Amino acid sequence: MIHGGDPVEFLDLDFALTRLREDCQNPRFIPDLIQGLLLDNPHRARVVMAPDAELAAKEIADETAKLAAIKAKMTKEQKSQVIEQAAALQARQQQEDDP
Repeated sequence: MIHGGDPVEFLDLDFALTRLREDCQNPRFIPDLIQGLLLDNPHRARVVMAPDAELAAKEIADETAKLAAIKAKMTKEQKSQVIEQAAALQARQQQEDDP
């Protein structure tokens, strides 16, 4: 309604989904949306980003802490099951695929 549309029309989801299914049959549907809504959009925004030199170290530290917490909660049986699964995965990855 704010952008000139009929709000009642959007209450009928079956109609909207049917129309979307029909639109998706057109191979230009997504490229046209991208062109119209993104590339040809006259609105502009300036985004300034700065790299975080510590980001990778922070992510590794966070993941290590999460894994340590998970490991601390595991029983011996669960740990041995994970080790067995890892060994089975490694064996499977070593196999030659059947072309």
